[in-house]
Amino acid sequence: MITVEKLSYAYKPGTDACLRDISLEILPGQYIALIGPNGCGKTTLLKHLNALLLPGSGEVVIDGMKTAEVRHHALIRQRVGMVFQNPDNQIVGMSVEEDVAFGPGNLGLPSSEIRRRVSWALELVGLDGYEKRLPHTLSGGEKQLLALAGLLAMRPSYILLDEAASSLDPAGRERVFMILNRLRSENIAVVNVTHNMEEALQADRVLLMANGRLITDGPAAQILMQRDLLKANGLVPPLLAELSFRLGEAGFKPDKPIRSVEDLVEEIKKWCHHDQNLQVQNGLMSGVAGHV
Repeated sequence: MITVEKLSYAYKPGTDACLRDISLEILPGQYIALIGPNGCGKTTLLKHLNALLLPGSGEVVIDGMKTAEVRHHALIRQRVGMVFQNPDNQIVGMSVEEDVAFGPGNLGLPSSEIRRRVSWALELVGLDGYEKRLPHTLSGGEKQLLALAGLLAMRPSYILLDEAASSLDPAGRERVFMILNRLRSENIAVVNVTHNMEEALQADRVLLMANGRLITDGPAAQILMQRDLLKANGLVPPLLAELSFRLGEAGFKPDKPIRSVEDLVEEIKKWCHHDQNLQVQNGLMSGVAGHV
């Protein structure tokens, strides 16, 4: 697992800390959404998880290896991969296949295994057939998928995404989250920094940061339904949270966490069945359908 214990960090001595006393654990196979307003420290925290930054105080431990010990850095970065918001910052190959092969090549793998991994990763992200393309000729979304393919070819145990899906079109985003679901089934942990609350609802767990601190940590459906908490921290609640809040003013109380439109409709149907004022409830149902 990844363990963060009382982590604090400032970019320059004598300046205010941008991370303050953060503690958390990340287990294999978890999909975590890391949310919070701009400047709250999300990217800085991610960079501590693969030793790009080292703690000012406290510690970060990756599978028993402390990031503060330089001798562990090569193995840590092999196990913990990161895709940045700007893919141009991590594309190094002269062609698509060269770029994806760069990481596995640095691991000293046999040529046959490198070719197998390149083909597998490009097919997984939907760039098979692009092997000979020059990276600079790709669209922004295709470059982001290429960066992800290069990371996947390394077969890390943990994947960190710094708004990696923000430049993708809907089809590209759907493909990325299909990939994430597959990785979860292979016991690979994912930490995804995102401002898209609908996207965050698909996570197992949400970490909410503000002013360098971890404000709350819990199940996605629990935290993202707290409309007032999200608004107080400068975030736009997901549509499902707004709908649940307005229905709650009429007495709606779901029996289980709401993670999708289907969950909401199911809970409303049960509420209607048990409530005598069906005309009012059916009117609300029509309103929900209109919003959706």
